[in-house]
Amino acid sequence: PAPVEPAPAPKPTPAPAPAPAPVEPPATTIEVPGDAVIPGTETTVNEAVENVQQQVENLQLTDAEKAQAVADARTQAETAARNAGLTDEQVKQAGDAAEAAAKTVFGIE
Repeated sequence: PAPVEPAPAPKPTPAPAPAPAPVEPPATTIEVPGDAVIPGTETTVNEAVENVQQQVENLQLTDAEKAQAVADARTQAETAARNAGLTDEQVKQAGDAAEAAAKTVFGIE
């Protein structure tokens, strides 16, 4: 089976915009409530973020694996945004938000 770690990272994509993070936010943000249910799931944004953070704590990832997970999160968020019919700017925002969230989760500056 495919590893679980990279897959959950994109699901909290919209969460980082409203969540306080030490990472510099993108110029524009997407405001999504933490209690919003992720389309196609029964999971809220906050639950997805918590699930990913718990998984990260249980993993001993190398810096290269963390960097790949950040890249995967961005790619998957942008793909999901495109599939949802969002504009190019919104796709970029989703990618920025996912990347920022993943960096926060992994403690990457």
